[in-house]
Amino acid sequence: MKPDNLEERLQNLPTRGVPDAWRDEILAAARVAAPVRQVATGNRATSAGLTPWWRVWLWPCPEAWAGVAAAWCMILGLHLVVGRSERSLASQSAPPPVPAQVWMAFGEQRRLLAELDLSPHASVRPPPSLVIPRPRSCRQPGTFMA
Repeated sequence: MKPDNLEERLQNLPTRGVPDAWRDEILAAARVAAPVRQVATGNRATSAGLTPWWRVWLWPCPEAWAGVAAAWCMILGLHLVVGRSERSLASQSAPPPVPAQVWMAFGEQRRLLAELDLSPHASVRPPPSLVIPRPRSCRQPGTFMA
């Protein structure tokens, strides 16, 4: 028997429906196995009472939102721990005061630099007689056409 003949014979056979008893059993089992689906409209669900607003808002991916919440809790905890340790370190390690002798030495150094006129702001330039002129080019940029 050729496959084409088999297909033609199967198409010509009348189809039988599912017995009513089987249909009722199958639908009953499906209703029991299927979870109750709630469609939220505002603060109320269409079936089985109220659904909290936060569950409706977090429903698309609760695992991802739980991960974000855990990360924020860790960040907040680390911020609190580090903030306390920085405050305690700042209070413990204050720099010692600068003695008056150091300030007097700085003042004397500034006075000496002013006398010598070698302040760090003064620029040292050679006298004009020692400036060697740089070679200049006579070449001028031009436009070339091809």
